[in-house]
Parts: sequence; structure tokens; C-alpha cells
Amino acid sequence: MKFFEEVKHIQKMVQSGKKEAIAEPHYFLEDESVLAYPRTKGDTRQPYIYDGRLLWAYACGYLRALDGQFTIFPEVKEGDEPTIAIFANVEGKLTSLLGMPILENEDISRRYTVFTEHSVFYFTELENMTFAVRVFLSDTKDIHLSVAVLPGKNTPEQITISSYFNPYLRNDNSNHTLWYRYFKEARVEDENTIFFDVSEGNRRDCNIFHEGIRQVAIEGAEILYREQTTARAQFAGGINCTLNNARVARECKIENPIHCKAFDDYAIAGDVTTLKLSGEARLEYRFSTTHDRVDLSGAYADELYARIDHPMKSDLHFEVERVSGVPFSEKVLSAFLRKVQYQVNICALGKDMGGGGNIGYRDVAQQLEQSLIWNAEDTRKKIEVVLSHLFPNGRAPRFFSIPTPGLVSKMDLANYIDMGIWMINCMDYYLRYTGDFAFLDQVLGYYEIVEEDAEIVRPSEMKDSVLMHMIRIADRLVRNIVPETGCVRMLYADWNDAIDTIGKPLNKEKRFGDGVSVMATLQAYDNFTTMIRVLKKVGGMDDKIAEYEAAQETIKAGFFKHAIQEKDGERRVVHGWGDKKSFFVGSFHDVDGKARVSSTSVSSFANSGLYDKSYEKDIIKACERLDDKYGLRTFDVPFDPDSAGTVGRIGKLPAGTAENAATYIHASLFLTHALYHIGLDEMANEQIKKLLPISYKWVDKTPYIMQNAYCYNPKINVDGSALNDWFTGSGALVVKIFLTDLFGIQPQDDELILVPAEHSFLEKFKVELPVHGKMVRIFAEKTGKKSFVVNGKEYAANRVSYAELGDSNEIKMTW
Repeated sequence: MKFFEEVKHIQKMVQSGKKEAIAEPHYFLEDESVLAYPRTKGDTRQPYIYDGRLLWAYACGYLRALDGQFTIFPEVKEGDEPTIAIFANVEGKLTSLLGMPILENEDISRRYTVFTEHSVFYFTELENMTFAVRVFLSDTKDIHLSVAVLPGKNTPEQITISSYFNPYLRNDNSNHTLWYRYFKEARVEDENTIFFDVSEGNRRDCNIFHEGIRQVAIEGAEILYREQTTARAQFAGGINCTLNNARVARECKIENPIHCKAFDDYAIAGDVTTLKLSGEARLEYRFSTTHDRVDLSGAYADELYARIDHPMKSDLHFEVERVSGVPFSEKVLSAFLRKVQYQVNICALGKDMGGGGNIGYRDVAQQLEQSLIWNAEDTRKKIEVVLSHLFPNGRAPRFFSIPTPGLVSKMDLANYIDMGIWMINCMDYYLRYTGDFAFLDQVLGYYEIVEEDAEIVRPSEMKDSVLMHMIRIADRLVRNIVPETGCVRMLYADWNDAIDTIGKPLNKEKRFGDGVSVMATLQAYDNFTTMIRVLKKVGGMDDKIAEYEAAQETIKAGFFKHAIQEKDGERRVVHGWGDKKSFFVGSFHDVDGKARVSSTSVSSFANSGLYDKSYEKDIIKACERLDDKYGLRTFDVPFDPDSAGTVGRIGKLPAGTAENAATYIHASLFLTHALYHIGLDEMANEQIKKLLPISYKWVDKTPYIMQNAYCYNPKINVDGSALNDWFTGSGALVVKIFLTDLFGIQPQDDELILVPAEHSFLEKFKVELPVHGKMVRIFAEKTGKKSFVVNGKEYAANRVSYAELGDSNEIKMTW
């Protein structure tokens, strides 16, 4: 679809197409793109990614671009000046075509933003004409802005368009400073081109040069006047003026244009163009981080866009056809789940997780655990990358970067106990879904630590199989079982890393003490279950199997003796304890004297192989204590600042925010998944209704994917706010819950089991996905009567061996 065709198609969907309302003021359009109207609180955004380059587009009109640690256009804080802006001056009235900066007294009829999978469109409708700006990131890693000018009735013959680009082009994200502007130069090369040169380097032996180019092409209109400037002060109207003033855009001219600027002003690419219209017109802007020019035109941009405008690679397809008892329709739920799948896909397979060039080891493992379901080929390649950043002792970094070939990864070496745990979970899912046990023989490398405190690492000469990488992770867990308690050391922290001092030693000469993470203890138990199953399948490792079985027995005895407390007939799974049991967290008497319930220890227990039904009432009681307006909280009682020195930074967080007794959605979903796992479907359903953003009329972050929290503290006027969206593990867990618990898809090594939650709010759905290389189409409906038919053959139980399946299969089931 050509640019003008797509603009008009979107206009038609917005004006007369069927729309599904989600959190105000947003709608799913017919093609599941998202319509967003302006709002005064919160913002919506979407990332567009190609080969590590990331373009953030905000509904309000802010744009941000980076490539790992290289910042092209920096993050703009609320209320700050945008680094990219486009203005239209129509009969002396100025309008911001991206929406930022916000101009007082704009004479517009309507403004809205539409997010598609590969681009964002900013629409500005005036009484007599419409402007639309398409922004996308090409597969050449260039940023393109296509401006459509659509005349209406009584459109004036002349209009003026101005643009402003203020790139950063440095390997940090500290934004513009007085010192920085000394080293950025912009110069006009021709009437449509401005070059940028930036040097950086704070040491005598380090000097790095970066380039940039902004090109313009204009089609469909006569150019009456055109000029450019490279000085921000000239464009804005003075050194202390902001873009709200934008003198060039208001006056439609540049007197004594400055064609080269550095040192005493911020170097920019600004221009002004007065056009004589005879119909539809188009302006094309290109920004690249080179000096390479192209023959820029609308056709060139459309060709680039056509190369990326295709659906995400996915072998998973689904549709929810009937729901009951939830505040959203089946159409909204289906569209939302596809957006969350897209969210997980970019988290799993990208080179970055939100900015700075870093990938969280546990974070990406959880995303890969789900992306392998619809894209096993690319996920396998990414698993190889992640496992290759392991250390030979089974330890993994907290964060790592994917380096340019020939360079070394940058790592955060905080010594968390749980990083490798999540990769064993990921490999468990990979083997269950693909049956690709040959992958265990793939030979991969390692990294090694050169200097811990300075976080200096290098590639190791050691190489061995994927299976040995898994064994090294499991062996590290065995080594960290505390003999006195049979539970696993916390070390620096576990998943809830806001509690980051439990591992501190009483003996200051040691790096870590014997403080325990109950969550990691239970995860280790289940990791050993996975390893025993895999090793039995592989064969020839009876000694290692016996070692893991012995470790499980040690954990089992220690867990029930030390990690479960009982008082007045109530049993509680504690969160952990300090060195030598010097204090407890999540117990009947914590370090601050308060009683607490920890959601992650409860969920880990209910999800583990150590749980039995005799603890059901205790789980229910814990959930009742943890539940709140927006769902299950991390703790039922917040930590205050006085406890920060003992339990960690969690005490520095305001009560009811982030991990400090708030609905931290990832943790809430761990426990929701556990509730489905142990058959408490009704309780789990209630949590799903609270945790999905499509349940609400308003959320302050992007409402069509998962955010990371609902913070709630009326004392500080916080009600439902989140810290982050998009790059968060809650999306992966939503996919897991729907596929595993609600759709009931549970692949084993030799057979496929389908067991949807008995009391699910889903009443009818269909799913298509590959399992062990065989395509399976599932048609499921809640009728009150159980049946299970595979390729026309009825089965007594909801399970079928892979040997009985062909290349393409149809399963019809009712429950």
C-alpha cells in the first residue's frame, strides 16, 4: 500500500470503521492497529526495532532513537523540548504536526496517533486540510518521516512547513549539556542536506567520531521559498527561547541563515519551506548516522517501508471466540494477546531491552521461554548467544551486551543466585515444545571474569555442549545449598532484587554469608527435576542424576524444617533469612518486628514439586492478605526507610510502589499462575481481571501491552501508576498463563496434554501451533461435557502421543 493510500485507509478506519474501546482514550481499529487520542496524564509509546537500533514513538509526539549505548535522539523527559519537531503554518496559524511541542491556541479540529506494527502515524486535522506524518525505522537503520499534505475545501494556496532535528550522536544518554555542544557541528551541504559531525572522548587516548545526515525531498507542490539553519537559537528565536516560540516556523523565513554551527550553540538541522499547493503534497525527511546520501523521494521511502511491512514471524495463531464474567470482549482480548506476543517477541529476539544496550540474563531467558513457541529457529540462535555469556562455574551476569564481532561484551557482575535458573527453565520448555534434544550437543563457549570489582571480562577458551552449560548451572546451585539449613544461598539477590542485603555476611571478610532465598531454593528443586528428566533421556549420567536426587532430598528436608513457620494454626512460607538466621523476611516476625507475607515465596512453593494439597488453605489465606485494589502485592506490609540497611533498597521505595507492597505485576502473575496450577481457578480468574490493562478505563502507560506495576498509595496520590512498560517480564508470563493454564497446552517429552482450566473465563477458543515439529490446530469449547477428538479419533483422556500425530493435525475438545 502506497503512502497516501495508507493514510486514507487509516483515516477511513478512524472515521467510519468499527473500533473496540480499550483504556481511554484508545481503541483497537479493524486491523488491530491502535488509535490514541491526546491525554493529559500518562503516555502511550511503541518501540520499532531493526538489528539493534531502536526507535521509540510516543503518542504525544516525542521521538527517541538509540542503538545499544549509542544515543541518536535522546529520551525526552515530560515537559522538555522535543529533539524532532515539524510545524505547519497555515494562514499565519502555527500547528505542531507531531504534537510536540504543545502550542497554545492551536486552531485544529482533531489530533490523533495511530500505531501500526511497523510505523506510527500522527494526524492533525484542520478545518480545511489534513496533515499526516508517518514515522518508521527502515532496514537500512535510517529514520524516515513522511509528511502528507491533504487539501480540503477552501484550502489556502500557500502553506509553510518547518522542521527541526537536534540529534545527540554519542555513546551515552545524559542528554544535551553545555560541554557537549562544543563538540557537535552541523553544516549545510546543499539545499536539502545537512551533515553532522560529533567527537567524543573524555580521555587523552580516546577519541570517537560520529556522523549524521538529514535529507529532505519535496513532491507535489511548487517551492516558493526554502532556507535552512544549523543554529538552534536562530530557529527558536534566541538562546533562551524554546521551540514553543519557534520563530522560524512562525515568521516563515530565516534572515541571515547560519549554515555552519558548533561550540557556542547547539548544532541542529532546521529548515522552512513555503509551498504553493495544487493538490496533495509530500515532504520526505531522512535521518541517518552516516554521511551517505541517497536519491531521496517518496518512492524510495515507500520501497523501504514495503520491505519491512509484513507480519511478525510466527507459527502461533489463536482466536478467543467467547468469554464470560470479564470486563473485556473476546475481540479485545484476542487483539491484546497478539500485542503482548509482539511485546515478548521484541524482548526475546532484540539486541536490547529498552535502552542502554543491556540485556538482563534472567529477563531474556523468560522471554525466550515463550518466543520459542512461535519462532523456535530464531529463539534457538538467541539461546546460544545467552548461554555463551555464562561463566565456567555456572554463574551468569546480571546484564550483558551483545558486542560487535571482535569486541567484548559489557557486563554487570552482581552475583545473583538465580540467573542461570531461568535458562534451565527455558531449556525445559524448548525441549518439551520442539523435541530437539540434538540441541543439547551444540558446542558453545563461555566468558570468564578477569577482574570482578572492575567488571572486566573476556571470552574463555573453554567450550563444551549446551547440556554441559545446563549442568554447570545446576552444579552451582548444588554448591550453594547451605549445609545447616538445606536451603539455597541468596548471594547478592534473587528475582526480587529490591531485597538485596539478605546475602550480606556477618563476617565482613567474606563477600557473602549464608542468607537464604526461599524462592531460589524452590526453583533449584524444580531445576533438579528438569535436569534428572533430561539426563535420563540422554543417558550415561547416572552419577549426576544421583547427585541431583540427593540435592533434592536435602532441600526437601531443609525447606519444611526451616522455611515454613507456623503460628496460631497458620503456616507461612518465609521469603528468606539473613546470615546464620540473624533475621527473617516474610515471616511472623521480620527484622523490623512486623509480620509479613511474601508473594514470591508463596508462588514458588505452590508451583513447585514440593507442594501438596494440605497447604491449600494456607495459600488461600496468604492470597487474601496480599490482595489489593489492583491485585496481589509483593508483600502485604510495606518496609519503611529504617529497614533499608537490613533488607535492602526496598525500604527506600514509597509504600505501595514498585516492589514495596505494590501490585508488581510480574510477581502477581507468578502467584496467579500458581493458583491455576493448584486448581484455584476462580481466585486466579479474579487476578487476571485485575492485572490486565484492558480491564481498566484508564492506565498511565501503554494500555494495549503489559506494564510492570500498578502502584497504589492514596497518601501520596498514587493510584494505578506504573514505572515502565514494554520491556518487562509480565508480558512473557501473560503469554505463559494463557497458553499453559487457560488454553491448557502442556507438551511433554513424548505426548501432548491439553487441560484448560476447569473454571476458565474462556468459553471458546482456537489455537494453531507447532509441537515437536507437527502443526496442531485446537478447537476448544466449554460445554459442561468432556470430549477429546484427535484427527477424528476419540480419546478417553486429554492426551495424545506424538507418534500418533501426523504433520498436520486437528484436535477438537470440550470440557
